[in-house]
Amino acid sequence: GAVGKSREDDLEDAYELLGVAEEADDKEIQGAFRKGSLKVHPDRNPDDPEAAEKFDRLTRAKDLLLDPARRADFDRKRKAKRELEQRFAQEDEKRRKLREDLEGRENRSA
Repeated sequence: GAVGKSREDDLEDAYELLGVAEEADDKEIQGAFRKGSLKVHPDRNPDDPEAAEKFDRLTRAKDLLLDPARRADFDRKRKAKRELEQRFAQEDEKRRKLREDLEGRENRSA
């Protein structure tokens, strides 16, 4: 893969992939995996060329969330990413207000 990309990068959201909440325990994760794997298993979906890839991602999402250390690391990165996105959104909001104020003043003086 690309430099700096870990094997987890396509598990952008392992929780969503499995359809479980962030607080899901191991039993819920296992259950969600079993249900999901039936839907995407290559043997059950011979017509889907992406079935193997989907099944692989689902399996890796499950393995990630069942490993306490990796899950904690994953959660930390997700939280940091969310906080960053919120900061950017707030920043954009401030910029938009400034621009609107400026445009308003320019329109009044025109």
